[in-house]
Amino acid sequence: MKKTAIILSVIVLIAGSCKNQPKSKTGQTNNVSENYFDNVKIQDIKYEINELEMDTTYWVKFKYNYNFETFKTKVFRGKLAHPDFTGNEFAEDKEYVDFITEECKDEGINFGGHYTIISRSCGCMCQHIFVIDRILGKIFTDINLNGDGKWGYVYKPDSKLLIANSGLFITDSLDYYTAFWGNTPELYVWTGEKFKRIQ
Repeated sequence: MKKTAIILSVIVLIAGSCKNQPKSKTGQTNNVSENYFDNVKIQDIKYEINELEMDTTYWVKFKYNYNFETFKTKVFRGKLAHPDFTGNEFAEDKEYVDFITEECKDEGINFGGHYTIISRSCGCMCQHIFVIDRILGKIFTDINLNGDGKWGYVYKPDSKLLIANSGLFITDSLDYYTAFWGNTPELYVWTGEKFKRIQ
């Protein structure tokens, strides 16, 4: 009986200590806090910053020629259109159709006034995004962003500006980024059909 009580006590102590363990940083979103921007959509970044990246010798101040306010737009408040797969190159792919349909149900307008941006993994450190017009239902799949999205995106419901490689930023202020990987943040504006790089 005494042995059983001791074993139970040890189990309770172990279980209690596990609850207080700090959460792992693996799978954490990029280091730009969601609390910094109101309603900014931040894509998951599947990497951790290592000591070399945190070395300030790699930090570069990002000089903005444009910001979210530059391309501010009114957010559509009407009934949201379902995605229209008519003429879409993936219309016969059930998995693709189900994915886009379900994501549109879950996501409202999160970009450019009347669009929903949806991202999907395309492999290790790779994110492909789709843009859906929530007034017409049109799906844009060929959106000509440089790279493969592994460094993340930042965008807002009331702006047509998108910042690619947002995961490179060191601080919430989006002022400094790490140049350790040889990439830089990139600014794009949505033209209504595609993204145009502006910086």
